[in-house]
Amino acid sequence: MTSFNNTSDINEIRVNGEVLASSVDVAESFRERFRGLMWNDELEEGEALVFPFKRGSYRGIHTFAVRFPIDVVWVDDGVVTCVKRMKPWVDLWVSKGDVIIELPDGGAGSVEVGDTVTF
Repeated sequence: MTSFNNTSDINEIRVNGEVLASSVDVAESFRERFRGLMWNDELEEGEALVFPFKRGSYRGIHTFAVRFPIDVVWVDDGVVTCVKRMKPWVDLWVSKGDVIIELPDGGAGSVEVGDTVTF
């Protein structure tokens, strides 16, 4: 399981040592997780929304009411398990992870399954 000592201390995400996002918001509460990026206008380059969970399981993400395309990365125990580019309003995807990272369109760049993620 990916462990966080204090999720408010997450200020960047690295994949294989390279910075993926340097402005990170963490969705910790039920309300924050429920809302996610719905009704937001955009996610800027270098920004990310992180959804940490206590244990790895199959977790879904949707883009209903998300007005822009996003990249989503599922991470389980610090290793990327899935990378998906999602269209606004209509996409739904499920994969295994104890952390989900939402990024702006193209923000996942060259991230691949098996890459190592650190927070």
